[in-house]
Amino acid sequence: MRIGVHVSINKGLSNAISYANKMRYSAVQIFLSGNISNRLSEFKDSDIEEFNRLREQYDIEIYVHLPYIANLASQDKEIHRRSRDLLIRYLEKMSVIGLRHLTVHAGSSKGGDKERSIKILKETIDEAAGSYNNINIQIENSAGSKSSLCSSIDEIIGLVDDIDRKNVGICLDTCHLFAAGYDLRDSDITNKLLSKIADSIGMDKLMLIHLNDSKYDLNSNVDRHWHIAKGYIGSKGFINLFSFKGIEDKSFILETPIEKNYGDKENIRKALELFNKAVNSSDADLDLKNKNRKKKR
Repeated sequence: MRIGVHVSINKGLSNAISYANKMRYSAVQIFLSGNISNRLSEFKDSDIEEFNRLREQYDIEIYVHLPYIANLASQDKEIHRRSRDLLIRYLEKMSVIGLRHLTVHAGSSKGGDKERSIKILKETIDEAAGSYNNINIQIENSAGSKSSLCSSIDEIIGLVDDIDRKNVGICLDTCHLFAAGYDLRDSDITNKLLSKIADSIGMDKLMLIHLNDSKYDLNSNVDRHWHIAKGYIGSKGFINLFSFKGIEDKSFILETPIEKNYGDKENIRKALELFNKAVNSSDADLDLKNKNRKKKR
């Protein structure tokens, strides 16, 4: 199990990795620009070199997220052009740095024909993944609000299956799943959902999990993340998720709120507590490094 949170690169790539190691994260997520900006950050060669040295030394997996402004499924030609351009620039920058994981939102049809938007999204991801086959592109499920795509597991599985590239998979967001109507508190539903992924496209296509509780109840279609086990998913939902065979090998990124007296540290601790309960461990291992992974020296 790898686990961590989204971290800022405002003070440089290498500083972000140093911070992640200090917090004992084994995986982190970053933007290469602002979360709603199409202007990519510039990095000195020395910063990139130090970043790669440190992440190798500390054994930290890095996941990049495309900014929220991108709509890769847009039927508006100009919006789609800008979104595709941002995707390609991100992939180019990632190749230079040596980053290998990019999460993208499926996007929205914005009131247009849904099937057409799915086709646009498929063609855009297929082209990008083919051009940058050394980078994994994971498509994130949505909460089902308005005309957003891929709130259905069948839909996102179908999309990944149709693209049929080794470097295209899924990023599952637990809050989005719950908001879209998948009741993770029910062990049968959780097992069927994950089994469907495993049996159709394979667990290797489940490339990342965004671990978030939901501030709103089941089937709300509201994308509002909340503290682990303090929202409507609750402890039971996360224990069900962690209990599925093969899930223990995945990376988990928390995108939970930060409040005055409760933030990343508390949410990580709670997630690990529930993980250990799920695997029937009596020894609460709050070490974020997987003991089974060979230590870097």
